[in-house]
Amino acid sequence: MNIDLSITTLHSLNYKLVKENVYVDLNDTSGFSNYRVAVIIKKEPDNFCKKKIERRFENNFLHIEKVEFCNKNKELKYVLGGDLEDIISFKSRISSRNIFIKGLVNAK
Repeated sequence: MNIDLSITTLHSLNYKLVKENVYVDLNDTSGFSNYRVAVIIKKEPDNFCKKKIERRFENNFLHIEKVEFCNKNKELKYVLGGDLEDIISFKSRISSRNIFIKGLVNAK
């Protein structure tokens, strides 16, 4: 079993692109952790632990802004928020998927 995890784009007037696939949330006026990145996870429901991957996001200092599930494609799309440095660090971990995904498969 394999989890396909990838960075994707955000299509909305609420976001402004500041770096490759990194956005600032134009509606977040707090000035705190207002950067966003979107992640799509293609999964097989029997072998996927949503809570464990959400904890992994939190361990990377990212908070979950929004989650959408597409039943047709069996995809979860997360919009994650955080500081710019944390999002850039997270993106580099995603590029080495084995580090990020290790332990997420068959987790109970």
